[in-house]
Amino acid sequence: MSESEVKIVTPKCRLCLKNDADQTGSHITSAFLIASQIGKRGEERSHVITTDSDQDYSENSGDHEIKEDHIFCRDCERRLSFIENIYSSEITRKIEDSKFKDNFPESNLGDIEFLTAIRINPIAFHLMIYTTLWRASISAKPIYQNLKFDETTEEDLRFTIDLFLPNVVDHKIIQSVESWNRMVENCQDLFSYFLYYILKAKNLEEKSQTFEFYDNISTDPYQIMINEYIILPFFSTLNHSNDFFEVKKYTNPALLNNHYEPPRIIVLSNEQYLAIIEMIRTLAVKQRIKEIEQDCIRELSAKGEPIVPEKIKSMIEERVHRISVPKPD
Repeated sequence: MSESEVKIVTPKCRLCLKNDADQTGSHITSAFLIASQIGKRGEERSHVITTDSDQDYSENSGDHEIKEDHIFCRDCERRLSFIENIYSSEITRKIEDSKFKDNFPESNLGDIEFLTAIRINPIAFHLMIYTTLWRASISAKPIYQNLKFDETTEEDLRFTIDLFLPNVVDHKIIQSVESWNRMVENCQDLFSYFLYYILKAKNLEEKSQTFEFYDNISTDPYQIMINEYIILPFFSTLNHSNDFFEVKKYTNPALLNNHYEPPRIIVLSNEQYLAIIEMIRTLAVKQRIKEIEQDCIRELSAKGEPIVPEKIKSMIEERVHRISVPKPD
């Protein structure tokens, strides 16, 4: 076969498994899950924090870190957007607006404060959470490498998502929100529920920064932070043995989202939320310094120079300063 005859095989859509994955720029994390945004579509600003010893924290990566090409077809991209738009309309745009407080009645279970989202179809809410988790698990992007479900869990999520997202004809959604709501209500017995808690910082005033964190150890439950939200999903057993975020005291089995009932959102105090952010930053900095120290030791060893604490400290300070000073616009 000549070079001109070589065909580039387009992978199949990871959601429907039928169409070619012809969509580019798919957002793995939907901006509609969060009240604070990272900028207008195409103009996002994002500063990713990792433990890479050579990372420049001042570099704006935009939305590059959360976008991926050729994992969905354009029809499934529209289907995912359908759910995102419902969530945006009923949750993102209203949950912190006092005009819509009746949409989210406040309650207490002992010392735990929670909101009940009574105006959104429960399955639409669940699908938003499921698609967020599933997309992160199948993504090849480095930011999501710590969240990988087993094949059975991934397929169960995919099947449920694909089954309940609206149909597309000639690349157009053929259902209105109202007709889709009626359909899923009539078919709710076919919906597979995955147990999860969702917590939200009460009402942050400062939202100029974005956070996305996936703990690489915890699975009972998984520990996920996406801006002001913490998601704790269980897939194998309801065994709350891991408490990386130290929020177990805010949870109660009665507040699990696992039925066709209005979703419950546990309210996390702003102080506790900010303490979690600070803990993550501290751990990242410690790990980063450790990585830089090891790099410096390897560099000195390669040069045949003596490895002394004073020299290593000087090299660490120089490198941290070099990669953390903001670049001029």
